[in-house]
Amino acid sequence: MTRLWLFLSSLAPGLLVVGIRYLGEHTLAGGLTVGLALLLFPIGLLTVYSRRSIEPVPTQIDSIKDETLQIPTYLVTFILPFLFVTVDDPYNLAAYSVFMLLVILMLVRTEISIINPGLLFIGFKIFDATTREGTSVMVISKTKPRVNSTIYASPISPQTLILR
Repeated sequence: MTRLWLFLSSLAPGLLVVGIRYLGEHTLAGGLTVGLALLLFPIGLLTVYSRRSIEPVPTQIDSIKDETLQIPTYLVTFILPFLFVTVDDPYNLAAYSVFMLLVILMLVRTEISIINPGLLFIGFKIFDATTREGTSVMVISKTKPRVNSTIYASPISPQTLILR
């Protein structure tokens, strides 16, 4: 459930852009979209903070890579397409619906849903780590974990940890 909330809150910037664009043409739809974006943004942050209260698990880190550089991918995928959206007929609506479905499927199948602008905004970074057992995990942390160290992190999903 946590990944779902993180995914939904990661859509907030895209929804905000679409909502602002539609405020002039369709005030009600634009306002509702902006409202939804403003609601989703803090939900992801609250989800992460609530998971930090779960008992941390010791995890030995063998290698670490900063994945925060995936932000441009996020921006191109989620924000850029919606800067120029015009849904003036059912065909455009169908095309954008198919595009969104493909993006959602991609996010569900990967850990990119953890790339969340809200988390980055408050200082968290995303790291791809390999544990001593050879397992690849995503670590959400404000500081970069050190290689060959043991971290104490709370699980968000089987492959995602948040460092206290």
